[in-house]
Amino acid sequence: MSLPSWCRVLRALPLLLATAASGSPPRPAPRLSVEGVVVASSGLVPDIEVRATLGEQRVTTRTDPQGHFVFKGLSEGWGWKLAASRGEERGERGIEESSGAVKRFVLELGPPRTLKGLVRAASGMPMKGAKVQAGLHDGHSSALPHSTLTGEDGQFEIPMTGFSPATVHISAPEHLELSTVHVPSSGKLDVTLQRAETLRGHITDHSGAPLAGVIVRLKRFGQLMFHMNCVGNDPLTTRTGSAGTFELQGLEPGRYVFFLDPQLHNPLMGTVEVPSGDVRWILSRGTPVRVVLSPPNDGKAKDVAILDGAAQKPNTFSSYRYRDVDDSGTVTFDEVAAGAAYWMKAERTTSTESRAVARRLQVSLDSENLVRADFGGPHSLRLRLVDSMGRPVRGDVTLEDPTVSTYSDRHRFRLIRKMPSHAFDFTGLPDGPLRVSVSAPGFEDPAAEVALPQQQTLRLVLKRKPREPRTPPSPAGDATASGSRAQAKRVLTGRVETPDGRGLAGADVRCIAPESHPEPGYADCHAYSLPEGSVYLSEAPSGDFDLVISHRDWPRARVSVAAGVASFQLRLTPGLTLHGRVQDPEGRRLERGQIEVTMGKQWYAAPIHDDGTYEIRVPPGEGTVAVLNRIGARLQPFSGREGERVRVDVLAPPGPVLGGLAE
Repeated sequence: MSLPSWCRVLRALPLLLATAASGSPPRPAPRLSVEGVVVASSGLVPDIEVRATLGEQRVTTRTDPQGHFVFKGLSEGWGWKLAASRGEERGERGIEESSGAVKRFVLELGPPRTLKGLVRAASGMPMKGAKVQAGLHDGHSSALPHSTLTGEDGQFEIPMTGFSPATVHISAPEHLELSTVHVPSSGKLDVTLQRAETLRGHITDHSGAPLAGVIVRLKRFGQLMFHMNCVGNDPLTTRTGSAGTFELQGLEPGRYVFFLDPQLHNPLMGTVEVPSGDVRWILSRGTPVRVVLSPPNDGKAKDVAILDGAAQKPNTFSSYRYRDVDDSGTVTFDEVAAGAAYWMKAERTTSTESRAVARRLQVSLDSENLVRADFGGPHSLRLRLVDSMGRPVRGDVTLEDPTVSTYSDRHRFRLIRKMPSHAFDFTGLPDGPLRVSVSAPGFEDPAAEVALPQQQTLRLVLKRKPREPRTPPSPAGDATASGSRAQAKRVLTGRVETPDGRGLAGADVRCIAPESHPEPGYADCHAYSLPEGSVYLSEAPSGDFDLVISHRDWPRARVSVAAGVASFQLRLTPGLTLHGRVQDPEGRRLERGQIEVTMGKQWYAAPIHDDGTYEIRVPPGEGTVAVLNRIGARLQPFSGREGERVRVDVLAPPGPVLGGLAE
């Protein structure tokens, strides 16, 4: 589904939900369940009181021998707070959710401390009134619960607890926002905000007339995609006003790729440096595309035509245009970019079925750009749906050509019959093979391919779906369902360390089956290492499994855990450090995007920084480095040993990522 279609769905969704809710009986008020662990710099803290408070409400519990605590059935409401104390150490944090399923938290104990700092403007002078937000940088929460404003002298103080470094976010009018991590032992924080830049411009057509309503999109040079927001404000997107002018504020200095989408004129794509003077962009002349639909509409159907392009550039914003077709059966799209390929799709919809045809069109200034969309073909098809006993089965049927093989391809023909039935008589079908797909409740979805003309009735036998066995409930805490089979669980604790023996916070720890490939996002159990490196897994499988440990600063590691083992300790290795510069064929550095490292069946990714450099640690060995998700990306080979630092410069291929129009 195209972006405009998704936007229309999103806009209608709140109304649909409200309509559905108005006829539903009242539901009982949801309750909130919370669990987590208490941790100090020495490790997990057992047998300590944990308090949950909301206004006058106060509930207490104690941690178990592994430092774990649980609150069940808390009343619904925003503002619940968790707190614990041990001697001079204190810990507190808010609960961001007000209701729902179990929420897991880390409560960190540490001596009271004060985060102090100085904020300067781009001129170097102290800045008054800058907003400073802070929270613990523990790898588990992005919340910044502490907030203040800088004083006349640009200084601020924020009381905090905990031993982890602090995540600090600073914002001020006309300056770029800044986020940093402050280590308590580094002393007072001293930061300078960079002034935000503004890009202004004027857009005209080839005759010099200003163009209103042109969508102006920006992305950093090297970034894969433009932003695709349906709702809310996008700081990198705007529209021209009645005088053809536009303004984009709050920009970082650097090189950007721009895309101008005028809808009714020829689009334009290129690069621009920020800051710069006012820009003037001229949209070159386009050409009309005429679409003729046949046979004529009998007045009972709705016809629309869609021009979607350019077809050979799936990674750029396409110029998506939608037109209703009147009784004449003809519609014209003006000012279409010449020299590019587009998809033209025509749809005819009635109360019982929807038909769509698509044609690929190479637009040229030197010829008539005419597309004929024929909804009526010379063939017919009789279809019957039955079960294994020969009894009729009612279902929905879709007919479509089976030639679609790539992301940027389209079905040349598609017919969807909206009225469920067991007997279908289709007419007006095109030449060539068609794929027949069926959807019927309680049955598997069969598909068959038929070559037209087809003289005999096509009889599809639908197979019933097997009934899923009902599994009796397991005792609480003893088992959870994994697929259709219940699997016993256990508590596993451990510690993840850096090569020099320090605890590593925020490492991603996942349980997977032995010898299986670590698919992204998949795990039988999952946790992040705690601020001092410890790990608490409450639902680890009882049998043998592997732990996969990932962290942005260290190579991925894997360790086997046998049945019956209750704890583990893993010290990561330094690995092989790859670094280098990423630039385009003209020698310009990329300022956004990612590189990917491939080593056999394993791959790793790292961001490209504003200065065009990257750095990543991987296991020792050999492999290749390339720009991520780029067609025609050049693979740069490398090899290295444990502890080595190897430079591998990467060349990005030309294409939309670099401001061109060819992918």
